[in-house]
Amino acid sequence: EVEAESAQTGGTEGQTLWYSLSTKFDPTFSSGYNVWPQWGITNQWHPNGCCSPQVSFAVTSGDTWSLVINPQSAPGVYDGGARSVWTVPMDRGTWHDIKMQVHYSTSATGGWIQLWHNGVRQTFTDGSDTYYCATIIPTTTSVYYKEGLYRAAKSSTDIVYHAGFRVATTEAGLG
Repeated sequence: EVEAESAQTGGTEGQTLWYSLSTKFDPTFSSGYNVWPQWGITNQWHPNGCCSPQVSFAVTSGDTWSLVINPQSAPGVYDGGARSVWTVPMDRGTWHDIKMQVHYSTSATGGWIQLWHNGVRQTFTDGSDTYYCATIIPTTTSVYYKEGLYRAAKSSTDIVYHAGFRVATTEAGLG
């Protein structure tokens, strides 16, 4: 995994940021993720100093890739478990170009995410094109971005490619 500091890639309460990134799964990437104890996170906005990410992209069951929200009322205090709010086929060997706008808040109704996949605005599993959720864990102050493959122990070698990560305060700033 690679990561950067909050000041470079993450958000703080009330801040709205734009992100672009590309992720590709190697054609040899194995199956069977998200069947306990198998899991794999590819991109995450990680809270400073603690616990699992509130917002991440992960390999999920059925060979899919999902935007996952893992609600926490405090660091490590999970509220109902992680849930996929957007899912797409993994399509091994094909780039997934993502653009996101994220408004950061510790409030479940104050934070939100908008998502584009391969240039097309996406609809979330709740039918909306803006997903409202806490994007920062209450009692924490910020997040930072990490990418790679963070996963449970597995005997296979799995390869994920990442390219072009950018963050900006405006869509035009993504370049």
